[in-house]
Amino acid sequence: MRKQVGSKSVPLEIMKFNMASPALIEASAGTGKTYTITNLVVRALLGLGSKEVALPRPLQIEDLLVVTFTNAATSDLRSRIFERIRAARGAFETFIDNALKLISEALEQENEELVASHYLEKQDLSKVKSAIANGRKRAKKRKAALTIEGRISDDGTLESLANHDLDDSENDYLETKASDYTEDELQHLLLNIDVKAVMSGSNVDPTFYDMITDLLSRKVVPLRHAILLLAQAERKINNASICTIHSFCNSTLTQLYALESGEAFNTELKRDLYHESKEAIYGVWRRLFYKEKCSTTLKDTLGAYNPDSFSKLLDSLGAARHSDPKSAFAGYYLEGFEELMQEVNCPIDIHSAQSLESQLVNWLNDLDSQSDSSDNDAKISILREYDNFLSAIPQKQFEGLYNPQTKAPGYLLDGTKAKFNNAAPALLEKIYSLYSYANEIKEVLSTPNLLGKDINALYAKLPSPVTLSKGKLKNFVSRGHANTDALEKDVFHYIDSFQSIWRTSEERVEKLKRVLLVLVSIIVQQELMKLCQENNVMDNDDVLRRLDYAINNRGAAGERLAELIRKRYPLAMIDEFQ
Repeated sequence: MRKQVGSKSVPLEIMKFNMASPALIEASAGTGKTYTITNLVVRALLGLGSKEVALPRPLQIEDLLVVTFTNAATSDLRSRIFERIRAARGAFETFIDNALKLISEALEQENEELVASHYLEKQDLSKVKSAIANGRKRAKKRKAALTIEGRISDDGTLESLANHDLDDSENDYLETKASDYTEDELQHLLLNIDVKAVMSGSNVDPTFYDMITDLLSRKVVPLRHAILLLAQAERKINNASICTIHSFCNSTLTQLYALESGEAFNTELKRDLYHESKEAIYGVWRRLFYKEKCSTTLKDTLGAYNPDSFSKLLDSLGAARHSDPKSAFAGYYLEGFEELMQEVNCPIDIHSAQSLESQLVNWLNDLDSQSDSSDNDAKISILREYDNFLSAIPQKQFEGLYNPQTKAPGYLLDGTKAKFNNAAPALLEKIYSLYSYANEIKEVLSTPNLLGKDINALYAKLPSPVTLSKGKLKNFVSRGHANTDALEKDVFHYIDSFQSIWRTSEERVEKLKRVLLVLVSIIVQQELMKLCQENNVMDNDDVLRRLDYAINNRGAAGERLAELIRKRYPLAMIDEFQ
């Protein structure tokens, strides 16, 4: 497991990890991310670590924010933190019991070398002996008190004192407990003791050795007090803010700091907004499509869609949504969209006081009034290119390549045994059909102020440019012939020209379609947000955006909210951030 420090990645050591500054822990699955978090929780509760890497003070369990992404993971994380706290408390208690027992037994044997062997540095053993002696006296008093208490029988009468007298000669050595010593005595007894030697043979995680050593050396929290702090944390584990990211954002917005965030107290966090989304989509759809005079442009471009199919579009658009509805384009980061609007001459101004829906309706009315003219212009461009082709390659010349009666190679290829490639005859037949309408095409192009219905009538008779595609065809005749090479080249040139004009027209339609899809989707999203505010509900994605907006886009109020969160949670840890 490694942590990110600046641009470098270095191995993580739990007791040397800097808890006072932001850090990213990177690790593969199963390498101990959650294990590390549980140990860091123990460190935080006890203020462990050197001055450079420790928190300013030990924290209460309620001061910690530990975030994960699913309810199941939250439950598991809470359980593992609880088990780690309990394991740490058990390890500390085991250490004290083992240490006192070893020291007491060594002193009982009057073996100073044995006592000294348990210490990293030889210290004044007279103080050790004095502390042990004081502890034994308190242990005797404790045992005496228990014995006197035990003289009272079940029926409340005193039993014979003879059966309970203490024999001092048998009680010079008593196994003492941590409670038999003052804080100073206990700290002095354990200060320089060899933790590993004392814990030898104990089934205790070695990580706790470093924690014990830190507690003894730094004296920030006495060891016995550390045990009490951990016991307190165990009892309050259900008060710990161990939650999903959505639960944290929701409680911050609607419970803890509703006034500061500007949210309603009773806003409900819902898993999804299915019903609200349906209501928003159908509401917008009714206003735009289900009315007496629905826009022709809207029907032609989005007619293949229905309210149900718009749900997926909303999901896709949500990925580009920003927390501030006034940023970028109506709160969405849509790369290249405003340039696309310019290409289709969309006049919508997102900063206008007029609503987006009203602007869209006005633009659609303009497009409807221009649609006939635009459609005619596109068709006339194609007719003009058809006329250019018919003028450049006369019918007789074209028949040199293609014989319309036999559908075989033309007279220029007589005697060559030439054969058409597979797709050539069908394509050449469609192109040849243009010659039948040569006069009509010239008449239409030469008539001023021609009506759209006349243009459409002729255009319907002609092969559509989309059907005049050469596809993968590179030559009409297999094993090209010099007699027709130049003619083939000219025909292919005009085929490419037909396609180019048609694509230009289709691309504009497609661009218009994309612009309208986005604008209608944004209008639906705005309608959904309006419904959510009216009903005081929000979903998981919305709660993240709302908190981000409350912190980063509300000026002094946002700064105040951020400061309140920081004060409430001096330490925040994110487990498995996605």
